[in-house]
Amino acid sequence: MKILIYSLFLAFMATSAYGDSSVESSIVSFINNTPFILNKDPSFLNGHCVDNSGDKVPCLSTLPPGATQYFYLSPNTRLHVHYILNNPNSQHKLSFDIFHHRNDFILSNYKDPTLNGMLSQNSGPNSITYYVSYPMNLTPSQYDPISYRGVSLSGLVFASDLGDKGSYASTPSLMDAKYFIHQGMNTIRIPISWNYLSKDVQGNHLNPIYLNNVYDTVQQYLNHGIHVILDLHAHLRFNANGKPCSASQNKGCVIGNPRLIWYQLAEKFKPLAQRFDGVDNHNQLMFQISDSPYVHAGQPSTQQVLQYMNDSIAAIRKVGLDNLILIDGNNSSELKIWMTLPGPQGETNAQVFTKENIKDPKDNYAIAVHQYFDESGLGQDAQCLSISNMEDYLNMPSFMAYVNANQLKVFLVQFASGPMSNSPKDNCKNDINQLLQILMADYYKSTTGGFLGWTAWLGGHDWNKTSPFNLQQDSQTQQEATQILEVYKHYLRSPSPIFGF
Repeated sequence: MKILIYSLFLAFMATSAYGDSSVESSIVSFINNTPFILNKDPSFLNGHCVDNSGDKVPCLSTLPPGATQYFYLSPNTRLHVHYILNNPNSQHKLSFDIFHHRNDFILSNYKDPTLNGMLSQNSGPNSITYYVSYPMNLTPSQYDPISYRGVSLSGLVFASDLGDKGSYASTPSLMDAKYFIHQGMNTIRIPISWNYLSKDVQGNHLNPIYLNNVYDTVQQYLNHGIHVILDLHAHLRFNANGKPCSASQNKGCVIGNPRLIWYQLAEKFKPLAQRFDGVDNHNQLMFQISDSPYVHAGQPSTQQVLQYMNDSIAAIRKVGLDNLILIDGNNSSELKIWMTLPGPQGETNAQVFTKENIKDPKDNYAIAVHQYFDESGLGQDAQCLSISNMEDYLNMPSFMAYVNANQLKVFLVQFASGPMSNSPKDNCKNDINQLLQILMADYYKSTTGGFLGWTAWLGGHDWNKTSPFNLQQDSQTQQEATQILEVYKHYLRSPSPIFGF
């Protein structure tokens, strides 16, 4: 098969206008098996085309193979670029924003609904590379039991707060998903930010730029047969300054009821939910109400957490959707302490989150739990404890008795280990292996309840490359990530080889 490489070189001048010839280059490479003509259709907000010395020139209307196009942006300006790739049989579009901020160039809002791409910035602070392969047909593996096995992909929840909140969120791409689908996973959890989605804690005014970006991403994954969890990664808190909330960083964070947010999200996603709603796949799109609520200064109570979960369930059902809904408990919804740690009013998650207290007219919900293997159990460091008996460590006999009594579905939505080199005696490998063995043994049955699936933490091209939890293929901890993935692959089956893989 002949492989053609079409390259578009984008360069930006970080200094004053046209005379500086030391131009930083960014590369966009399109690798295709079909001849393409690359047509340029940019809509500039603050930029213009220049030659390689920085002089202003007309933009090229057509970019043949090997052509070069440079853009100029002065500091704190941006431009939007929209390219159309034509071949005799189909048309493909790629668009993105480039923002020049403090001598760094931020590329975001890129959409490639029919092409598949991945961004990296490994070649320098002002250099961005976009790789696209065409075509890619995904056929994720299917499992029974433990139907959902996957990973969370970062980007949309850790956006910059420049300009319109979330306008510059770095969207996880289909190429990000491809890597994990190739490992045998079939589920992608997409964390999104309340802070970028809404202008206020009530959720009265949603940001259309951010919301459409989220919608396009979810639609793209669903179109390729991937199960998607849309996760409001907010801890039941809103921060008007756009900063993420956590137990250690709670400044500016206020507790909120996300019911109006979820009513609007359900309205927005109703066409997708209905399109992918069938006898066997009505759970292809799932909703997680609010990730891991935590207690700070005595708030919220566990009863309040459940009330907000019930309110959001009611909002989604009011729109007419019967999709699976994931609900978190208090105290970060940690599995290990679900049965034992009381909330501010003295009641544990197990005492409050019962079949009688959870209100869902469709009876299609699951308890969402989290687990890490460091001393805190919350992933505060990359060490893994040496756990000889995971069943006892997690209080699983008691937890499963509670699950069985209430016939509950359970989803392990977030878990991870740090690099194996950080812990002696293969602690991380053994801990993950024991945990997944427990899930396989305690899988969901309609008569007893149990685990539906799991999503590991975490991947995404824009996630911190040095993070000990990064599983992405271009991570600086790739050797360690590969070792961790090898453990997961004992519980995965690689998809059948098809064109594009």
